[in-house]
Amino acid sequence: RSISQATKRAVQHFASCFNSPNDRGIVFVNTASDGVDVVDIIERRFGIRPGFFCGRAASGKLDESERVTDGDRLRLLEEWSAGRSGPLIVATHALGAGYHETRNRATYFMRTPSSIVEFQQAAGRGSRDGRPGTAVIYIIEDGKALPPVPADDVGGVGAIRALVKNKTACIRQALTAFADGKVNAIKCRSRTSLEWNNPCSRCAFAMGGGAGD
Repeated sequence: RSISQATKRAVQHFASCFNSPNDRGIVFVNTASDGVDVVDIIERRFGIRPGFFCGRAASGKLDESERVTDGDRLRLLEEWSAGRSGPLIVATHALGAGYHETRNRATYFMRTPSSIVEFQQAAGRGSRDGRPGTAVIYIIEDGKALPPVPADDVGGVGAIRALVKNKTACIRQALTAFADGKVNAIKCRSRTSLEWNNPCSRCAFAMGGGAGD
């Protein structure tokens, strides 16, 4: 799907699943240009322009009128938290680690995240109050080539690509295998895991309980 289709799907999902005025969501993008496109699409849906949170490198690639300063970043987060810029904020992975907003219910990824580490950090921005939440990766098919997997792949670039490509692989098993080693990986459908955890979307689908994408 295209970036436009993926963004519309994310907006529809958020609107249908999270209807409290206090619910929040983050739409993660990999590039500044994607961020600008996603902001425009969300604005057309909600009638209010969301903030675009990005670091200095991505900001430098924006038009001068759209660049984000350190002061802007704080303001964007405050406006999103208060709901003044709508329930969603668009962000590069500059927002992927260290930010704590307890009402954030969902994280959406426009394109495959750069690595498993990046995905786990960014997905961890959701459900920080312990309530259920959602993390969704949208695969964008627009012909843009991915950078090569580094020789010292400590962040899990190859691992996240393999997980996305294999649409039946258990997500929990892939994430725990990377973090804790294959010997300690946990499958959703093991007896211990089912006793303490909700299954990932793929395993839930395999067990007849939900969507598998």
